[in-house]
Amino acid sequence: MIICLIRHGQTAWNQEGKIQGLTDNKLNEQGRLEAMQVAVYLKNHDPHWDGIYTSPLSVAHETGTIIASYLGLASPTIHPGLQERNFGILEGTSITEHTFPSIMQEQIPGMEKKAALQARALKTIGDIFAKHQNDRILITTHSHFIKALVSTIIPAFDFGTLLYNASLSYMEVSKEQIKLLAFNQVAK
Repeated sequence: MIICLIRHGQTAWNQEGKIQGLTDNKLNEQGRLEAMQVAVYLKNHDPHWDGIYTSPLSVAHETGTIIASYLGLASPTIHPGLQERNFGILEGTSITEHTFPSIMQEQIPGMEKKAALQARALKTIGDIFAKHQNDRILITTHSHFIKALVSTIIPAFDFGTLLYNASLSYMEVSKEQIKLLAFNQVAK
């Protein structure tokens, strides 16, 4: 199975540097434009997809709906495992020189731990693989979900790496392994 993980388009909170986590924000105008840019890029460069899955959060679902509609795919299938990391008491606060290290060191009450996030990411991709072993599947999701999956493939991966809104990361999934093919590409 080939998957293309697409980080959702921009939200007002992304623009303001706020931590979203499980807060159900919507795309802003720039985010809708980014989703459409991804859709156009895929149609022009990589148009053959068998389906699309999305997080239940509005920002990812709207991104996926825009892409699916433009590519002529059925509406996205919602998978709860694709949701963003729970950032506990930091949700809705600004990312600062104090909060960022606390997140990286997992010192936030109520925050989903990296190991649990990685396990959820692997289980979710396993669920999708079980239904689509030979398919090409688009997935619209969130920054930390994508980073969790990458960090299971590349243990030395820096979780602090900036993941662009509406970026594309390609992976090949088999029963034996997940292989990273491309990471954090911007549709142009």
